[in-house]
Amino acid sequence: MPPLGQRAQSERQCANCSKSMLQTHLLACSGCKLTLYCSRECQKNHWKAHKSFCSKHQNADKLVQAMAAKGVKINDVPVLQVDRRFKKWHSAAQAIIDQAIIAAMDFVNHPERCFTHVVLITVKSNLYPSTLKASTSSDILKQFLIDYAYICRIDELPNDPRVQLLSGHLHQTAEASRKARAAGTGFGTALAVTRFHALEMTQLTHLCLNNAFNPAIERRSVDWVADLKQTISSGTVM
Repeated sequence: MPPLGQRAQSERQCANCSKSMLQTHLLACSGCKLTLYCSRECQKNHWKAHKSFCSKHQNADKLVQAMAAKGVKINDVPVLQVDRRFKKWHSAAQAIIDQAIIAAMDFVNHPERCFTHVVLITVKSNLYPSTLKASTSSDILKQFLIDYAYICRIDELPNDPRVQLLSGHLHQTAEASRKARAAGTGFGTALAVTRFHALEMTQLTHLCLNNAFNPAIERRSVDWVADLKQTISSGTVM
């Protein structure tokens, strides 16, 4: 089976028009530094939907800064270092999360889930002073472990402020995904939200599935959550 990267692209699409990095150059919002746009026009057109997320994400960063000023630590590691390591972990774990999304969505039986569902993943810290300087991808993966994960409908999100904050963006992406499939420009965009409760942080994954994506040939899993936990805890790089 060819690599998933030939049929999908993670975290790289314009939040307004859904163009991927394979189609155009993307720049991050200067506020939240997470949401991507292909042009100033798209950023301007998307601002009404993005404003709340951008503001609250910046507030979350301020919360981490406030915790750092108070000397808060998690497992004896200063929160600013935990914050940076969590973001680095998410980047290292992206290919694993991508595969978990495909398995969880079960597109063979539910091809419509690009428009209706999101995968929710919650992690816990396994980061300690003795492992803080890990540099290999395998060791970085082991710094955070999967606590639990499940799939839910976008219109039935849990009562978690961090997830509710993303509601508008998730709905908008789902609608753009529906239009893309109807226009024949792609299979759709599969979504996942990774949460780290200790710092009230979230990371959002957009898995853009192009027309080469065929659910029937993807690797399937009897227990995708167990597979996800095992892959992360063992530091298996994909």
